Order: sequence, then C-alpha cells, then structure tokens
Amino acid sequence: MPCAQYLQARHGIALLFLAICGCGAPEPSVTLQPPAGWHTIPLHAVPVPGQALRAWAGPSDATLVLYRTLPAPGATAVSVVSALANRLENLPGIKLLKQEPADFGSLRGMRLDVDGLGYGGRMAASSTGTFDIDQTGQLAPTREVTVAAVLQSGVYYLTWHTKTEHAAQLEPDIKATLERVRIGADPDPATYSNP
Repeated sequence: MPCAQYLQARHGIALLFLAICGCGAPEPSVTLQPPAGWHTIPLHAVPVPGQALRAWAGPSDATLVLYRTLPAPGATAVSVVSALANRLENLPGIKLLKQEPADFGSLRGMRLDVDGLGYGGRMAASSTGTFDIDQTGQLAPTREVTVAAVLQSGVYYLTWHTKTEHAAQLEPDIKATLERVRIGADPDPATYSNP
C-alpha cells in the first residue's frame, strides 16, 4: 500500500475510534453566578479534592469553589455528604455543625457545615494530627460550607470558606448562589471514555 493511502487509512481508523469511544468526558452544563461582590479567582487558589471548575472570592476574604469528583454509581447526596463528614471529623480540630438537605439547582443535594482552623478563605491542610502551616502562618477559626449533588457524570460540590466570625454574613450569599445554580443535560458516563 502506498504511503499516502496508508496514512489515510490510519487517519480514518483513528477518527472512527474517537467517534465510537469518545475523546473525553462531556460535562453537563453546571452554571451559577454568585451575588454582587464576588469575583473569579484562579482555580488553584483553593485546594479541592477533585477537579476545580470555577472559583470566586467574595466579601471578608470568603471563597467559593465549584468542583467535580468521579462518578459514584449508586451514591446519593446523603451518602456522599455522610462520607465527607466522616472523613472531616477525623481530622484535627474539625467540628461538625450540621448536615441537612439543600437544593443544588434543580437537584436535591445535601449540605454540610464544619468549623476548623484555616486561613478564612480555605481550611488549613493537616496530616497525622498536625496542621501544615503555610507561609501566611496565621491560623484562624474557619467555616466550611459544602453542598453536594450526585449526577451521572460525577459528584458536584459547591464549597464556601470564610472566617467563622463572618459565617452569618455569608448565609444570604450561599442562599442566593444556590438559587442561581442551573444544571443542563447530564451525559451518561457509559457513553464516553476518559483520555
């Protein structure tokens, strides 16, 4: 087979393979707009245990991150938040405050509120019973509010951080943001493959 025909055949097979198998995980359209006073920040500004999709900073150095983790077949918002609560309560200095149902756009999600040590805009990293203090050095009581919802394509989280002393002022922004979440079509994870 001449070289040009060989390359065309290989190229056609590669395109057919991509068409059948997919070339990445299609994302559902999860959109939201925090209230006035919030602005976008780099995704790496607040570490999360998943893929950060959007991040914002708000009043009193508060932060908000929308992130996604892998699909969790059979999971519910209740089971996901219960597992998160279990992991967090085993970290030093974390106090569980409440778990309750919360709307995540058109989905019924679960909310988890915890207090711990952090920097206001994020929790302090910890390991084996100690805190890993970064260059800023000043730990402060910090509130973390997480709302989770389970979709076929993954578990989606909205997580806010603020200094505990500002937690009451953050509540109206949490409520307004949750009312503005819009969730589009959720692709079935069986119809794609991750690269």
